[in-house]
Amino acid sequence: MRENSINGEAQGGIRPPYWVILAFCRSADGRIICSEGYAHALYQLTCPVPVDSKLERNTLTALLNVTSWLKKKPGTPELSLERPLFDTEVYVNGEKKYVLPDFIVTARAPDGMTVRVVIEMMGYEDSDYCARKSWQNTGMKQIGVLHTDPPKWLDNDHPPFEKHMYGVFMHLRY
Repeated sequence: MRENSINGEAQGGIRPPYWVILAFCRSADGRIICSEGYAHALYQLTCPVPVDSKLERNTLTALLNVTSWLKKKPGTPELSLERPLFDTEVYVNGEKKYVLPDFIVTARAPDGMTVRVVIEMMGYEDSDYCARKSWQNTGMKQIGVLHTDPPKWLDNDHPPFEKHMYGVFMHLRY
C-alpha cells in the first residue's frame, strides 16, 4: 500500500474539510481497488473553494467579510471572486513566465466599469521565497492591481488585511 498525502503534504489531514478524487481499477485477480487518490483542502463545505493553507483560508475569510460589508453600502462595487487553478502566462523582463495568484477579485462599479484585483498571500520571509515572490508579483501585476496579505509584506507596521481591502474597494479607480 502506498503512503497517502493531502495537498502533497504528509501531515495527516490537519486542515479539513477536503475534496477527494479517487480512481478505481480492477486488480489482476478481478477485485475493484482504489488505484490513486488526491485530496485538497476546502475553505468550507458550504463554500467549496480550494485553499492551500490556513493563511489562505484567513485571506478568503477577510475577502468574504469585505464583500458582506460592501453589499450593505449603496454605490459600492459588486465583487466576484475567482480562485485560479491553473497558471497564467505572463512576461517578466521579456521572458515568458507562469504565475498562479491565490485569488482574483473583479470589482464592477455601478456604471459597469470593471477592475481586476489580484490577491497574493505572502507566507514566508526567507531570501529564496522573497526572490521568487518578487518576479511572481511583477508578473501578477500584468493580470490586475496587486494587493498582498499582509498589505505591507516584510513591514511589521501594516494594517489588518480586511481593513486594507475594504479601503481598496471603496476607493478603486476604474
